[in-house]
Amino acid sequence: MTAALRGAVVLALLAWMSAGCAGAGSVSGPADPVARQPAEPHWEPLFSPPPDVFILVRPQAVLSDAAFGPVVRGALALARDKSHLVASVGPAEVLEGAEEVLVAARDRGDPAEVDVVVVVRGVPADVDPARLADEAGHRLWVVGPSRPSPDVTELWRAPDSAGDGTATTEDTQASLFELPGRTWVLAAGASRARARELLSREASTARAVEGEDENALALVRVRGPSLVRRVRALRPPALLSPVGHALDALTLSLARGDGSIRATLSYADRGSVAPAESTVKEALRALTDSDGDKSGDGAERGDGGGSTKAPVSAWLEGSTVSSSACCVLVTVPARRR
Repeated sequence: MTAALRGAVVLALLAWMSAGCAGAGSVSGPADPVARQPAEPHWEPLFSPPPDVFILVRPQAVLSDAAFGPVVRGALALARDKSHLVASVGPAEVLEGAEEVLVAARDRGDPAEVDVVVVVRGVPADVDPARLADEAGHRLWVVGPSRPSPDVTELWRAPDSAGDGTATTEDTQASLFELPGRTWVLAAGASRARARELLSREASTARAVEGEDENALALVRVRGPSLVRRVRALRPPALLSPVGHALDALTLSLARGDGSIRATLSYADRGSVAPAESTVKEALRALTDSDGDKSGDGAERGDGGGSTKAPVSAWLEGSTVSSSACCVLVTVPARRR
């Protein structure tokens, strides 16, 4: 993945994770596909079949939210200080000013091999991708030699050593497709060729992206098999293996208002729900009750004698666990200030 595309993904993740650490809102299950208003060309097929990881962030909504806005603004400021890409002229402002950022990552079996697509909707109208530059003044993207369709411009990631501002080979590792309606599609790996092919097709009726929630400020949805494959603790004989057994998806979601965060674990068979719920409850008890037992009486006391539990334990206090026929729902309340 190129530095430019990594920056887009990192900033989308950062907006989610920063809000999540402070506490966030409600979750809903995967949305049934419904017809959208026709738009040409359509990027939605890039998210079908559902990717291993789906991330949705609505930057403007998050930044204007009373609970999460200050946290995310602080995180973005920190990102500018720590990242050359985010500090460069353009990319940070593009993402902050966008209406919606969607990320799809597909696992290719090797942890180092992941195909990524980033869709940025509602890009600020005055931004030209061909003029985006890093802090040294080098262009990040250059217009490619061909167009997938008359309505789509493909830009290639500029070579690091580019001196004349042109790209002459397929040696670049990512593409930015500029679509009508202030929409950009950034693709790397195998997704790059797939994006080019899909965007060259004649327009058809667009469909909603599975997992998208119109009421969410941000959400992350991870396919269960991919998560279990990568997290050993979710596989036998680990204690958390009942959580991973027959796991279909894990969805984390933020909604406007109450400052809580919810995680939904959905299962392919109903018989897996009860063992998973019991295991989640035991894990939460262990995380919230073990500090003092393991560290002695002083572990939870500060200089003034008050509680100083570890941040994760303190944040998880008051969490609730419930279930339905298909799912286990964990609700973590807003972190006390």
